Amino acid sequence: MSALKDALDFLGEDSRRVVHYHMAERHGIRAGDRVSLPEVEAALASLLGPAAGIITVLVRKKLVGSSGSNSSSSATA
Repeated sequence: MSALKDALDFLGEDSRRVVHYHMAERHGIRAGDRVSLPEVEAALASLLGPAAGIITVLVRKKLVGSSGSNSSSSATA
């Protein structure tokens, strides 16, 4: 399961699907793509504005938890 999907789960399945759809359509980031964390953050900021910060924090927590290090620089969409 991807860090982004996990982070978006708190929004609910429908909202998660909408965000994934718009990330693919507007930013070319598709589910399963390996992209840099800054790319994901920029796409989320474009779509969600200031609310993207909440998702970004959750993505970073998931990445740190899965790698055991806080130096992760990529995420699976």
